Amino acid sequence: MEHNVLKEEDGLTVKQILQTRLTLSRACINRLKKLDDGIVLNGARVTVRAAVREGDVLSLAVEDREDVRDPFLAPLDLPLDILYEDGGCMAVNKPSGMPTHPTHGHWGDTLANVYAAYMEKQGKPFVFRPVNRLDRATSGAVLLAKNKPAAARLGGALARGEIRKEYVAVLCGEIKEDSGEVEGYVVRTAGSIITRELKSEGRESDYSLTRWKKLASGSGYTVVSAEPVTGRTHQLRVHFASIGRPIAGDDLYGTGEDPCGRLALHARTLVFPADGGTVEVSARIPAEMNKLIEKITEKTDG
Repeated sequence: MEHNVLKEEDGLTVKQILQTRLTLSRACINRLKKLDDGIVLNGARVTVRAAVREGDVLSLAVEDREDVRDPFLAPLDLPLDILYEDGGCMAVNKPSGMPTHPTHGHWGDTLANVYAAYMEKQGKPFVFRPVNRLDRATSGAVLLAKNKPAAARLGGALARGEIRKEYVAVLCGEIKEDSGEVEGYVVRTAGSIITRELKSEGRESDYSLTRWKKLASGSGYTVVSAEPVTGRTHQLRVHFASIGRPIAGDDLYGTGEDPCGRLALHARTLVFPADGGTVEVSARIPAEMNKLIEKITEKTDG
């Protein structure tokens, strides 16, 4: 990881850069201090007391080492649709039907396995660190942290609401309103380890809020843009089902209607802080879902 010292950072110590500019944890800084190549300024190893000047290059050995590689994560050689990549993170477009990470019954066919193959080809050890996660049936943008400092920084940004997500969904049934909100407490359904339901009361950690806007409606369906302000498990699926407009193709919360052969939910836009400022990526809507949206849009225009 390299940091180019900016004008406003001139005169600061390396320690100040690490703590306040790069927001590295104390444990991470202590680990870097013990490595021969841990903290290098303009090609020379330095202590955290060293002062920096505008234009200096600070190199930090924050990348994962060989001893952290997961020996049970088998590489899966499939194309990785990369939307953005820098030294600390990567945004990719996950297809529908692919779990984000290994779970029971899915040990070798996940996004983590595809990422393993990508990193293996580059000869880089790694830990799979998804910042946001999508259900297996949901497609779209997923943000991955490539090292511990990036994971801590992006995880903090997610908790503070600094990472924004926008989804496109096709709902069963037509909605008259142009926009709306759904809120409540998403809790696990009694007797189930999978499904959730929306309650009017609950713990603060279960509170959820979704804002949506109608894009089109017709032929018994509504296309919406949805922003999950919070990030609870199955949030959008539970929220739209709770207002009587489940997402098309949802076999957990829906009506059995499956007009495009998949869950009609796609994470289209992701906005997040990265090296050099805020980044916005857009994941194209898959063909089978887009075909359905075009039919509904044509009906609306007609």
